[in-house]
Amino acid sequence: MKRNSVTLRLALRISLAAAALATSLITPQRAAGQTVRGVVTSDAGSPIPGVVVSLLDSMTATMARALTDDRGEFRLTARHPGTYRLSTLRVGFRPTSSERFTLGAGEEVSRRLTVSAVPVALSAVRVSGRSACSAPGDSTAATFAAWEQARGALAATQLTAGSRAIMATTVAYERTLDPSGRRVVDQTATAHSDYVRNPWRSISPDSARRVGFIVTDRDGATTYYAPGLQVLLSDMFLEDHCFRLARSRDVSRLGIAFEPTRARRGDRNVARIRGTLWLDRASSELRSLEFRYVNASTAQQEHAGGDMEFTRMKNGTWVISRWGIRMPALEYRVRSQALGGTDTTVSEIRVAGGELALALQGRDTLWARPPLVIAGTVVDSASGAPGAGTRVTIAGTQLTTTADGRGRFKLAGALPGQYTLDVRTPSLDSVGVSYPVPLTLTDSASGVIEVRVPSASQVVAAFCGTRRLNAPGIVIGSVAMRGDSVPPRGVKVIAEWREQRLRQGAVAGTPLTDDQTHWLEARADSRGGFRLCGVPAGTALTLRAEHDSAALLAPATVRIDPASRFARAELVLDRAATRGATLTGLVVDSAQRPIADAEVALPDLPKGALSNDRGAFRVDDIPPGTHRVTVRRLGYGPLDTTVVFRANQTVDRRVHLTRVVALDSVNVIASHDSIPSFDEHRKIGLGKFWTRDDLAKYEGGALDQVLAEDPGVSLVRGITGSYAWIRSTRKPISLFNTGEYIPERHETLLGMKPGCYARVYVDDVLMNPEDPAVPFDVNQLSPNLIEAIEWYSGVSQIPHKYSKLNTACGVLVIWTRRS
Repeated sequence: MKRNSVTLRLALRISLAAAALATSLITPQRAAGQTVRGVVTSDAGSPIPGVVVSLLDSMTATMARALTDDRGEFRLTARHPGTYRLSTLRVGFRPTSSERFTLGAGEEVSRRLTVSAVPVALSAVRVSGRSACSAPGDSTAATFAAWEQARGALAATQLTAGSRAIMATTVAYERTLDPSGRRVVDQTATAHSDYVRNPWRSISPDSARRVGFIVTDRDGATTYYAPGLQVLLSDMFLEDHCFRLARSRDVSRLGIAFEPTRARRGDRNVARIRGTLWLDRASSELRSLEFRYVNASTAQQEHAGGDMEFTRMKNGTWVISRWGIRMPALEYRVRSQALGGTDTTVSEIRVAGGELALALQGRDTLWARPPLVIAGTVVDSASGAPGAGTRVTIAGTQLTTTADGRGRFKLAGALPGQYTLDVRTPSLDSVGVSYPVPLTLTDSASGVIEVRVPSASQVVAAFCGTRRLNAPGIVIGSVAMRGDSVPPRGVKVIAEWREQRLRQGAVAGTPLTDDQTHWLEARADSRGGFRLCGVPAGTALTLRAEHDSAALLAPATVRIDPASRFARAELVLDRAATRGATLTGLVVDSAQRPIADAEVALPDLPKGALSNDRGAFRVDDIPPGTHRVTVRRLGYGPLDTTVVFRANQTVDRRVHLTRVVALDSVNVIASHDSIPSFDEHRKIGLGKFWTRDDLAKYEGGALDQVLAEDPGVSLVRGITGSYAWIRSTRKPISLFNTGEYIPERHETLLGMKPGCYARVYVDDVLMNPEDPAVPFDVNQLSPNLIEAIEWYSGVSQIPHKYSKLNTACGVLVIWTRRS
């Protein structure tokens, strides 16, 4: 099976598009020669713009053409001296001719032409069906009158523009239809505005006569040609076609039908065209042209063809305001000889065309297509419920509206073009985003669309996937390069923040908490967009961007509102700016397991950081040069080395630390440091107690694994990350003093639940003194950092020193190791 490719050459794409843009065939040149200048007026002396003035020689051959301007003036140049006369064509008026005059060598003459003030009316023309197979001028008077009106519009279209000062906006499209031609399978459309600079190309009248309008190359590519204006106005076209008047279902229109003469139809190897030019009966103005192919295959004659629409602008000039051509793609199926050899079918139909949206001359609007009305409904993509109160805006315009209670909206006033609908629903407002809907308006018919908008949860899933997040915040934004419209590639975006955490091994009289830097990284995509999922809400975030050949002028700071969970940021890099170097990496042991809380320091600066629970670390803003780097962790051998840093460079290292082997001479006197109050409470026997020996078997694990041993402990574990909170299994004892904590919205997103949470002491310091007790994340401390634990699940068990108001939800006492 072989598909016959379809090619649309410049014959249509340039000729018709340029005609629609109101170009001139050739800009008039002021060459030396014989010149005729003048003015065309009405009987009352008023200038008439948009009149086609032709210079005819003694054999009535056209030597030059021009279009009168707003003042009715024209200028024509003859190549040779001789005897000439002038003729005029203007839609709605009778053609006129001047007296013959002589032009001498280099002579310039002036003529004043007057056109009849009595317009031609086609309303009384009756269609007899009689066909004329020669120039319409030799046929019936009615056909001749209709053809002269059509020819005037065609000639004016061909000559429009002159000074190349017309700015036009067009929308060109390409569609693929199914074999029936009823359903659109694919469509692309582009809007373009520019000054027209070059004349269009079209198949010449001679080529149209010799090779026809459908040409198949040796490689099997088929080219479909549309009849250009040069072809329609040529003498060859008149000689090769029969003309007749045609009826229309629309009684306000009159048609001039044309088809190839018998001689031309006899050449079966050359594809010809047949069609109809439609005129307005009242004004005699040319409205449209439709055409089909003959002398072609059955499929091509059935499915191929095209149409054009004509419009007169307010200055009297004419344009093709809409155009299109349909081209069937054929498949040749090879069958067995018993079944009849080859078979041809239509695999798809391709349509190419466009339309004029706006034509301007300076600040003057010559023509504008009527504005479109966009009507539609907004529905929730998951539930199908109407989007009442949805705000719909055409981005970049002042056109905006709000959907009613049934989700219906209407926007009027847009011209054809490519737009983006900015859709905002209350659900999307809650996460601080809007939903963009690309929209291309390609014709003047009102559009009816359905917008299915995702919910806030779907947006979050689209941004960050379905993976669990360590924190609820999301930062979205873009990275741009200063002075460059192309987004930079390979940009790393980093969000940094500081969080308080419990100091390991804190002793009485020293701070129990310190600040630790956390960070999250993401890569910007090819369009410069980035998203950071899982950053904390309500915390100041510092955003940085790293690039090999540019630097951020200044870091950006954002803070996510816990109610919205979203924040936006725009970062701008500058190639002229520089930043310090960055040291990143992982600290692991000999078994490649991450080592947390390792101190990575540059003591000469000084700068440093602690590795996180994944062993990762990051140190920013390191001055260029060679610096000493040390990595230390209790229980491991230290690393001390030097590293060379360069500006805008990120140095990544994987650090291996080896455990220090304990000396045989060390004599362990006790399994844990003496903690008098712990020993005293343990002797009483109320509660649950864990010693260092008990905790040793959990080293490398999490504290919630230890606490889960006691049936009196109820653990609430986080949906994301390694969060764990301890609460009592008791029932609330009163309506007024339940001690129940109600989590905030961002806390519930982490998995925290309402409940009666225990008071937590670390080295005799109460960590959650609020009332009711705010849940304390027990997994902040790992078992290898703890010397002993006390747990009291009820009021009757709690020692006097911890027995205070609202401790009925239990008390957890943690003693950290001193060495």
